[in-house]
Amino acid sequence: MLRPLPRDAGPQLDPLTAPLVKAFPDGTAFFAWQVGLEAAIASGQVTGLARYAGDDLEAVMLIQEQGGLATILVGLGACTDAFLEACLDDLQGRLDALIWDEWVGADWPARLAHRGIRAYELETRVQELARTPVEAPDPALAIRPWRPEDAADVIPLLATANATTLAGLFLTYPIAPTPAAYAATMQAILAGEKGDFLPEASHVAYLDGRLAGVLLSVRQDAETSILFELATHPWARGKQVGRSLVRAKQQSLRELGIPRLAFITTPDNLPIHRFYREEEIVERSATRGAYWLRGT
Repeated sequence: MLRPLPRDAGPQLDPLTAPLVKAFPDGTAFFAWQVGLEAAIASGQVTGLARYAGDDLEAVMLIQEQGGLATILVGLGACTDAFLEACLDDLQGRLDALIWDEWVGADWPARLAHRGIRAYELETRVQELARTPVEAPDPALAIRPWRPEDAADVIPLLATANATTLAGLFLTYPIAPTPAAYAATMQAILAGEKGDFLPEASHVAYLDGRLAGVLLSVRQDAETSILFELATHPWARGKQVGRSLVRAKQQSLRELGIPRLAFITTPDNLPIHRFYREEEIVERSATRGAYWLRGT
């Protein structure tokens, strides 16, 4: 029988998470992920649907819900057709959409096709820079290029901005880590130890002498830079900080001879879509393994 996973059940997941160790670079990273997952379950940030055999867990689907949208972070144990059907019976009545990355359940769409679920692609927006005029930043803002010493102030800002967003950090972790693990991952990226950080197209924004926001870039290929992180302090929102940072990145990419800026978002993120339409974004797409539940 399917029932909600109790908040104190995190340690019971260890036998089910063990097969995922191969997805991590080493045992320390895997242990940090396990601990972070248990903490997220205990805090209620991540919920679970579980099937038990007596007192033992047989299968668990771990989920983060945001309004009418849920992201499946991982399916653990014997995720049989019957288990997936039971989870959908629970979720489909109260959600508009369900998303999971391909590594979570690549074969699930085919197994659930009879339920009317259809695959769609999370939308990668690619900006053709030559089409977009660059306006001067807000005069009250000071936008400058990234410096290595900025990491000490920027990482806490990013950790705070991502504290309630445990899903979707596809470029850094199999699922999003705890704030401490996230900060460590960001430190490695900014130090050039992981990924392909592009400091020449990364910027910080200051308003009245205080750090107001940051934009970080990574290089995807010779012609494309990904807008990896964009965050504004809550006190500085509504002051065009994000727009000014994006336009500074545009100019940097032109100077570097990189013709495209890309970022990844979800179809339901209407404020982001509107913002980038105003900046003359041209849509492209890349498969990210997401699936509608309702309205099929």
